[in-house]
Amino acid sequence: MRDLDRRNLERYVTTTAPGAGGLIEVEGDFLSRALSHLQQTGAAAGLNEGRPIEFVPDPRVQTASSGAASVHAQQYHQGIPMFQADSTVLFAPGGALEQSVGSTVEVGDASAELSTIEAIAAVAAGLDFLNLPENRTEEPDPFGQTPEPFPVLGPAPDEVIVAFPDLPSRPTTLVPGPFAGRGIGLHLVWLPLGAVLRLGWLMELQLPEPRGSVLLIVDAQDASVLFASATTHGLLASGTVFPLRGDGPRTEFPWPRPLTDYPVRSATALPAAFPDPWVAGEQTSGNAVTAVDAETGTCVTGVRAGGSVTFDAPDEARRRVINAFYYCCYLHDLYYLLGFREIDGNFQADALGRGGAAADSALVTVYPDIVSATANMTTPKDGSRPRLNVGLVTASGRHTALDATVVYHEFTHGLTNRLIGGPANSVSLLAPQSAGMGEGWSDYFACSIAGTQVIAAWVTDKPSGIRRHPYDSSFPGTFADVGTPTYRKAHQLGEIWCATLLEFERRVTAPLALQVVVDSLKLAPANPSFLDGRDAMLRALDGMLAAGQLAPAAHRAAVDSFWTTFARFGMGPAATTQGPQLAGVVADFASPTAPVVDPTATARPGSAIPDKDARGVTSRITMAVDGRVERVSISVDISHEFRGDLRVTLTSPLGVSVVLRTPDDDARRDLVTTFDLATTPALAGLRGQPVRGVWTLNVADLQRLSLGVFRAWTLTVKTQ
Repeated sequence: MRDLDRRNLERYVTTTAPGAGGLIEVEGDFLSRALSHLQQTGAAAGLNEGRPIEFVPDPRVQTASSGAASVHAQQYHQGIPMFQADSTVLFAPGGALEQSVGSTVEVGDASAELSTIEAIAAVAAGLDFLNLPENRTEEPDPFGQTPEPFPVLGPAPDEVIVAFPDLPSRPTTLVPGPFAGRGIGLHLVWLPLGAVLRLGWLMELQLPEPRGSVLLIVDAQDASVLFASATTHGLLASGTVFPLRGDGPRTEFPWPRPLTDYPVRSATALPAAFPDPWVAGEQTSGNAVTAVDAETGTCVTGVRAGGSVTFDAPDEARRRVINAFYYCCYLHDLYYLLGFREIDGNFQADALGRGGAAADSALVTVYPDIVSATANMTTPKDGSRPRLNVGLVTASGRHTALDATVVYHEFTHGLTNRLIGGPANSVSLLAPQSAGMGEGWSDYFACSIAGTQVIAAWVTDKPSGIRRHPYDSSFPGTFADVGTPTYRKAHQLGEIWCATLLEFERRVTAPLALQVVVDSLKLAPANPSFLDGRDAMLRALDGMLAAGQLAPAAHRAAVDSFWTTFARFGMGPAATTQGPQLAGVVADFASPTAPVVDPTATARPGSAIPDKDARGVTSRITMAVDGRVERVSISVDISHEFRGDLRVTLTSPLGVSVVLRTPDDDARRDLVTTFDLATTPALAGLRGQPVRGVWTLNVADLQRLSLGVFRAWTLTVKTQ
């Protein structure tokens, strides 16, 4: 199917707002504090000027292993969600609100009364779009295979199961008609089209198995298709399985595996009963995974002996089902140990009273022939069942169910789709860089867990597997290549991201790297860029230091390795990008850890200060020295016509912010001064903070008419 996107992407504004900086910090839980912060920053940015500012948070707070937390929220207008306009509010391990990051859309004169196409007609238009010849065929997948075009689908569903016409977004469920699943759910969304906002019907249509699903938005005025994207990603018992690949020795393992068999650091807050049983009876079906043979539609049955069940099979078809079941159960428990649990949207039929939605264990179907993308994973919102399909590689005659790297890759799409943007957001990895990161994360986990640098080498019978280069230290691609003809598609972009993560792992350890990456998935915004992912990993590392999970020396060494790695791939601290699209990419190959920065450092941004804009302008200084803060002083050189308009805020590497100056009636020009403990007692709150990391100074003009330039600033740190 061809992707389609008629949106005006320039209407999406990437936003970053510090946690302090003159905003009113309300008391309460994470959700109420996050919502208040977003409403205030939205008002300061002129968002929805003169109208109520609408954000709807996901009620499930995501928590990293360090205790750092994030709240994901979606922008709404007139009670209708804005498509892919999501913000994430980040909290430090101690509970301090650090910042918000995300993407918002300024609302013009949009009215929700402009919907003339009803839900049934919208789905019919979507069906007509999918039945176009160019949409019924697929490009060759990374395995070099192309499934036959799916048959023309019809007739369009014409019966409503349930509808809520009085709600602004008019959620509706139709009978499935020619599509798979129990019904078709759709609702209205806003999306920017040219200079205006347009209402469209958002729907996810499940194609006949094993092809996965398609996300469509149909214009609510003229029934044209505004957006189209495939959402399917290509790639007490015992059992005898191939541990990694189908030509190795088959080995009997206890189900579940002992926790000592997993490559993790010490897991936190585990339920007393964990690991939970993998099977509920005598079949390849349990609370987390059900694996079936596509030809028979049934699970494989084991042999009961006393109180135990043993799974083994003499024939290839049943071995494939047992193997796929084993791989997925193993990953379920590994990701549980790393922090992907019920409250985070993991896959379980029963949430066991631990939070999150139930009725969404993974359904794994093993096909005897090829399937779309050779192997694929579809992950809807939490509470709806994910589906993993695995098939045959005809050129080699080998099956993907017996190659751990393929199954691990596909199953990991479920991890990233549920964690990025929160488990209620199923469209959080659609932007070009974001989709590439989704593929890169899947390759990274597959390679790390299987102990290899190549994906699908066994199943393709090719030492190089399905990627263009092995993921070793000589990998040629960098952030500078993003958007070039060689690195435009999701799998191509994913190669750069995976190579970066594996290089970081080689410089630290696999258990630390795996934990940092999973924590970062919870701390990243929806539809992140590569640099958003980089920053989320750094926040995860700093959170581990703050929570005592890493000693200062270990944290310092990990951060050094982090910046050395990301600078090697062009994602040093000065790298920039225009959000998660492919334009505006500027690489930086300089690492802030070499050379060593003195305890005193100066930055000269020379940046114009936006008039009456609470976002202001931000400058960064990277301190690469060890130790803890005893005291700090900040000297500023700001040219301004009326310095009483200015607010100045310093933020430490751990996200602790101190307002150095608030607006007042001072009518003098310019602000050339030094802030220290004598002038600003609040700086005492930074005592004990780590010196190493990125310090930021934000200067904002909160009144109209007067203009200025943030010329320079100097940070001096006295260490303990």
